[in-house]
Amino acid sequence: MARQRPAACGEHHLTALDAIRETGICNMWGAADPLRQLFPELKPDEASDILLYWMETFSARMEADCEEVLAMIPDRNLNP
Repeated sequence: MARQRPAACGEHHLTALDAIRETGICNMWGAADPLRQLFPELKPDEASDILLYWMETFSARMEADCEEVLAMIPDRNLNP
């Protein structure tokens, strides 16, 4: 069963976690600390909950992003 989105989780938190992943500044299991540095209003348990939600929904969100980009291509059959 999919984890419910935490009440404290905004899209900006998920975007920040994506950026943390891209930069490679830490192992994602430890990303709650950098998330709290970026958003000091988060309590430790909120940052952990957001991180777990991000981890559990990462693949689905990336697939949705790819589908959105593909939908913008007028002719997907671009074989030369």
